[in-house]
Amino acid sequence: MSAFMIDLSDWPPDFKIVALLIPFVVMFAGMAIHVHIAASRHYEVMCVALQRSQCLYEELRKGGSVTLKFRCMTVSAMTDALIWPTLSIRMGALDPEDYRAFPAYLKKRMKTALYCMVIGMCWIAFIVLFVKFKRTEAAFG
Repeated sequence: MSAFMIDLSDWPPDFKIVALLIPFVVMFAGMAIHVHIAASRHYEVMCVALQRSQCLYEELRKGGSVTLKFRCMTVSAMTDALIWPTLSIRMGALDPEDYRAFPAYLKKRMKTALYCMVIGMCWIAFIVLFVKFKRTEAAFG
């Protein structure tokens, strides 16, 4: 396994810090976009656009518009339905007309947020799996 490990010990400390922080910044940017959608008028636009879809009613029944946390969870669930529309339509969760009429700008924002979170998580997984960290006696002595 050590043959595939990347050694960062020769990198300057600033580059190491940046390489470790960027995935968190990207991931939190995606989360911030979802929070913005959940806390703004975009949430109501999303709900009106998906009024015939069963997945929205299931999320709203779970408390989907009570608090910001539940609103964010609803936005995430609707993003899932919009990312895989064929599967969602086949399962009966998403109405085909709702998908066609869904606002393009909002769909783009929701997908961008999801992609940011996925890229950040994959980057973190890459660092954990393939980056070798040297232990120093001063830090662990």
